Amino acid sequence: NVLQNGIVISIILCFVLVIISVTTATIDLFKKESSKVSSKIALALNGYVLIVVIGFAVFMFLMPVNIGKVNISEYGRFQKVYKQVISGELTLVEKTDTIVAQIGNRFGFKYEIDGEPRGRVIQVNVKWSYPSPGRWDSASSQYKSSSTYQSSNSIGPYNYCGYKFDYQSELIPGQWICEVWYDDINLCNKKFIVIVK
Repeated sequence: NVLQNGIVISIILCFVLVIISVTTATIDLFKKESSKVSSKIALALNGYVLIVVIGFAVFMFLMPVNIGKVNISEYGRFQKVYKQVISGELTLVEKTDTIVAQIGNRFGFKYEIDGEPRGRVIQVNVKWSYPSPGRWDSASSQYKSSSTYQSSNSIGPYNYCGYKFDYQSELIPGQWICEVWYDDINLCNKKFIVIVK
């Protein structure tokens, strides 16, 4: 694929530049400028490696994004497990489409975006649609049938879309729908049924 070709080209370019650098240093050595050889090699290598790294980064940035199939790997109720003091990892605790309307409940899905270049970060729009009468929005003092926000995803695995009940006004029974969009492409969507117990 294109990414593999880019990596191969970068390695070949780096190898060629190293050969040029060593050849130049060898010529200097025969000219009895041995005291400058080691510093020239180090300088040249550092410079060439930097050029290759920058070149590869530019190549990755300019490479067009090609989105393929999107697979939902996990869905249901999640919780944040803290393995470190600062960050927490979202772990699936129950695979289900039915979510109890309860403060603190977190639900959603994890998905993998198949495409190129692998690892490229893209901006997606996440849209949540709510059951009637909608979710109360205190800023506008009205009910809203949906909300949309931007999220950073990577082409590859480990993307997550979810919702956490923080307020009583969010506990709306009925069908909740989450959609993930990239430009005008609907990458995936998932429906959940929220119930009151």
